[in-house]
Amino acid sequence: MTDHLNAARPLIDGPDGTRELRDLNLAAGRRARDAAAHEAADAYLRAAVDLVAERDWQSALAEVLRIHAEAAESACAVGDYPRCDALLERALDAAAAPEHTTLLNRVKLDSLSAQGRHTEALDLGRALLAERGRRYPARPGRRHALAAFARLRWRMRDVSLDTLRALPDLVDPEMVHEMAIGERLGAAAAFAQPELLPLLACRGAEAALTHGVSERTMVTFGGIGVLLCTTFGRVEAAEKYNRFALELTDRFPDDPARGRVQLHHAAFVQPWMTPLEETLEPLTRAYEACFACGDWDGAAQAVTYRASYLWLSGRSLATVIKDVDQWRSAIADLNQVEAVQYIDALHQHLLNLTGQADDPARLKGSSYDIDVMLPEHERTASRRMLNAAHGRQAMLKYQFGDPAGALPHADLVREHLPGFEHIFDGLMIHYFDALTRLAVAATASGRARRRLLRQVQASRRQIGRWAERAQFNALAKKLTVDAEWHRIHGREDRAQTLYDAAVDAARRHDMPSDEAIANRLAGEMHHAAGRATIAEAYLTKACHAYRRWGGDALADYLEQRHPAIARRRAAVPAAERSQRGTDASTHLNQIDLSALMKALRAIAGERVHSRMVQTIIDTAMAFAGAQHGVLLLRDADGGLRIEAEATVDGGPSQILQSLPIEDGSPLCRPVVNYVDRARRGIVIHDAAEPAEAIPGVTRDAHVVASGVRSILCLPIIAATEQINTLIGMLYLENRRTSHTFTEARFETLEIICMAAAGRLELSRKAAVDGLTGLFNRDYFQTMLRQEFLNSQRHGRDLAVILADIDHFKGFNDTWGHQLGDEVLQAVAAAVRGACRESDVAARYGGEELAVILPNTDAQGAVEAAERIRGAVEAVRIEHGGEALSVTLSAGVAALRHGTGSEDELLRQADAALYDAKRAGRNRVQIA
Repeated sequence: MTDHLNAARPLIDGPDGTRELRDLNLAAGRRARDAAAHEAADAYLRAAVDLVAERDWQSALAEVLRIHAEAAESACAVGDYPRCDALLERALDAAAAPEHTTLLNRVKLDSLSAQGRHTEALDLGRALLAERGRRYPARPGRRHALAAFARLRWRMRDVSLDTLRALPDLVDPEMVHEMAIGERLGAAAAFAQPELLPLLACRGAEAALTHGVSERTMVTFGGIGVLLCTTFGRVEAAEKYNRFALELTDRFPDDPARGRVQLHHAAFVQPWMTPLEETLEPLTRAYEACFACGDWDGAAQAVTYRASYLWLSGRSLATVIKDVDQWRSAIADLNQVEAVQYIDALHQHLLNLTGQADDPARLKGSSYDIDVMLPEHERTASRRMLNAAHGRQAMLKYQFGDPAGALPHADLVREHLPGFEHIFDGLMIHYFDALTRLAVAATASGRARRRLLRQVQASRRQIGRWAERAQFNALAKKLTVDAEWHRIHGREDRAQTLYDAAVDAARRHDMPSDEAIANRLAGEMHHAAGRATIAEAYLTKACHAYRRWGGDALADYLEQRHPAIARRRAAVPAAERSQRGTDASTHLNQIDLSALMKALRAIAGERVHSRMVQTIIDTAMAFAGAQHGVLLLRDADGGLRIEAEATVDGGPSQILQSLPIEDGSPLCRPVVNYVDRARRGIVIHDAAEPAEAIPGVTRDAHVVASGVRSILCLPIIAATEQINTLIGMLYLENRRTSHTFTEARFETLEIICMAAAGRLELSRKAAVDGLTGLFNRDYFQTMLRQEFLNSQRHGRDLAVILADIDHFKGFNDTWGHQLGDEVLQAVAAAVRGACRESDVAARYGGEELAVILPNTDAQGAVEAAERIRGAVEAVRIEHGGEALSVTLSAGVAALRHGTGSEDELLRQADAALYDAKRAGRNRVQIA
């Protein structure tokens, strides 16, 4: 409606009509923003601003300023920073009272941070807090942090976790605003002045103790835990604060800060406690949580740490490059300039290591050019990017044999390091800084040598702290630096022992880069001493480790430096290039490879099963030129079910919740049966002509009724070393022309099916409870959210059942958990059998079950719940000659006017369930 009215805007006369259209655009923009449709939101909010009349600036100033604030926020979200700044500037000039500027200044801080203008954000945030009597030092240092922690520790001396849990909610609006400004100031400080973070965190904790907790308190206490762990090494003390922060995510489950808490724990605390490999999934979850609530900065930070930790975890560089490519695409549209720059610098570093740069020792190439970007980093005063640029350049110079050239960059990194030295990136900086200075000190003398060794000692202390707490991430690095220390002091026997220990530690923790460096340095030591045979053995091992890691440029450099270790590489005979391979290349040349790679990344990056199914069918339709498509997947019993259907003219694809194939299904049964048996794809170029391989196609009811001309059906096969398992099919058709599906399209769709197979199998398993075969809680929540939105959008009925097996704990205590598991499986089967095909039945937790009933009103839901209750009551479990049984209590809630969210619907069903239990169990109660 709003779009039509906007099109007719010249026809709308009078202030009342203009104001009404402005309000409609404002409402549409908010809805689009809440649905993460930021381009649409920006268009509506821009229209709302255009509809503000000059008289409104006097008669409705507060409303006009809010419209400008929301429009500026939307412009920031789509990366239109000049328009964002212009909107804010005009609104701030017109603001007449402090309460008018509150939201505007928050948006301005967000915009400055998104643009990487962190110093300006710091200045603005400090000024805003100073107006409220909260002043922070311009150059905070360790003494300020120690004083702040001492004050907080004194206040917390008698505060237990139970005391923290009992704190009331923060209600003072002035304090809420101060906390919001502090949060944004902290986001800028993380990049430009991390020494300020302890002061902000301690201030936030003191405010919570005095005024109560809010959504932002979880970030505050999580931040204190991070600082205690990273700055002071008090991992155990940090747990108290982290535990409270994580508990607050349950108290404020819908708040954007939830993702920030997950991010801070995974990025800063977890590397002290677990191998880096184990931080990757939590960082992915943090990205998803931040992204889901529109926290682009948090989402982008999660991606940068994940990419960095993946590189440092020991994974092959080829794998890391593919992953970094995927994640860069994920954040490219978030308009987080600095995060993209960080990823680009990392990507270029990886390209240098793998031999894809003209000068491997220079951080300059297709992804990032240090000569171009350094002035930009200096302009924005981003210490994180200055560290990243100079740090990576120093690493490359050192690794490619130029420690003297690395030293100026290492010196610049040391200037910007305070505040970063306690995170894992800081460990890597200290590691290569120490190796660089030791290499230079080996040929230095006098005062220069003494200064270098003092600096190395400082780095050794930091690396030692890491190695003491997190051997799996730091031990090999510590041993290598210690070996180099003894080498330049002439203690080669001791150095040899430490090199070997470093190699063993690197192998034990699967760190091929660390293994290669330790072997290489040992080899260089023996080579310099004239022990050529021993040197060759170590250097050869270093080359092998580099190549195993994917660092071909480093291996090539070593072989050029030491020709004795060079080995010929076998070339692939030209005769092995088959004609089939040539044909395949010809067909692939017809494919838009960039679009295909983008589609494959979308499939690989999707984590939710239902959205993955939708992505696969939409991708296949786009590449195939099909008019109609169906995605089928095998169920637990081995049967094929329709999971999704799409048509070119029918709007978005539909997720159909496992419908069985039966008469009237929208596909050609003979074709599906053939692919099921043959396990290979087939193309029917003209369904009107008899097909020798598949009799009956021309007579199939669906083909005749729909006028189908071209059909393509491909198996989706999950391959293992032992067996190839058909897990589903992709079925596509065109109803207008024959010979639609060409060889190039066939091969493209084969690639898509291969990419989809593994992801589908994993996501299907992740969506299903392993014991009962019902959907699990996460999948249930996703589907409920989708059904709730569909019901609201289309005015459909919706109901939910929450059920609980009565006295199940007592049953387990009496008969044992093994029999309890059998009962759960039998009850799940009964529930599944009593549900319709369109219902979603899930194990909600323990002995609690849940069912979504689409298109079902209250009466129908009660009938369904009674049907389920009766089916469970009829279950009999034979044990020791005795027939055991259980009963079920159920609560029902149906969507009605005023139900605000799917969570509210669940709460209603949960309350009804407890009413059923209180009323005597084995019964159904409706909310």
